[in-house]
Amino acid sequence: MTRTSILQPLSGCAGWHPLGLLGIAAALAGALLIGHVISSGVRHPADAANVVAISANTQLENQRATLAERLSRFPSAEQRAAQIAAVDALATEYGVVIGSGEYRNAPSPMPGELAMLEVQLPLQGPPMAVRAFVAGLQRDMPWLTIDHLLLERDGNAWRGEVRGRLFLRESA
Repeated sequence: MTRTSILQPLSGCAGWHPLGLLGIAAALAGALLIGHVISSGVRHPADAANVVAISANTQLENQRATLAERLSRFPSAEQRAAQIAAVDALATEYGVVIGSGEYRNAPSPMPGELAMLEVQLPLQGPPMAVRAFVAGLQRDMPWLTIDHLLLERDGNAWRGEVRGRLFLRESA
């Protein structure tokens, strides 16, 4: 009785082992599949460049639309006096006295889109009133950033200073 090893070629396969033939068949099938996928999905290089350019233009237009929508949330520069009056009204509502507040034009981070005013407000009032006023500024006027807040106790009252920047949308 002769023993044949699994690694010896069988005589009916032209000298190839069945596992080797299976591997070659799998490789050919894979190559055909990859060739079909590539040929159905490949475009001319100019077409690919156009797709990238269209995609970039679409993305840029989306960014412009998003920026325009966000800028529309800011009050317009024509409302400058009304915004300053709103700060004073908020102080009066909470019982805080604003000394001689300063509102100065400053260079904008987005010229042509936003105007910026530097704000300096000296405050006096009861502790809870000063806290409520600052919280009211943050709640009611999100376009007013508070960069610096200084509070000192002065007897039964607090005095302090709020410094920040007021952003207004420039007219188109």
